[in-house]
Amino acid sequence: MERTGSVANFSSFRARCNYCNGSASALTGRFNETMIDFKGVHYPKAVILHAVFFYVRYAVSYRDLEEILAERGVVVDHATLNRWVVKFSPLISANAQARKRTTANSWRMDETYIKVRGKWTYLYRAVDRDGQTLDFLLSERRDLAAARRFSKRLSP
Repeated sequence: MERTGSVANFSSFRARCNYCNGSASALTGRFNETMIDFKGVHYPKAVILHAVFFYVRYAVSYRDLEEILAERGVVVDHATLNRWVVKFSPLISANAQARKRTTANSWRMDETYIKVRGKWTYLYRAVDRDGQTLDFLLSERRDLAAARRFSKRLSP
């Protein structure tokens, strides 16, 4: 593959983006008011987010992703893709966790004794008012301190 120039025409990338229904701005629209800092990068935010989402969502290698982006007119090295994934995927994940909708304001914790792989263990579950399990904790012993840590983890 011939590499002439490092940055392609991004308007053509935006128009040909098949993974976000024809517009790369669909990816960036959710992150316009984020705390993710894109200063100092040599590529538009839409291209970086597209590459990181594609890598995280689909089981492709960096070299395959490099080839996929090259087909769409973006020439980028696999090492750069690696740096983007390492730098931006934790930030995107933290942002998504912060924006995650709460299930309900009220929840209950129940405790039961179940058999897991042939051993009896305690199961602590946090259940919302609709019966959806919010989180759980398995413990070998009935431990009050662990149960309190578990309930603190769920409290806002």
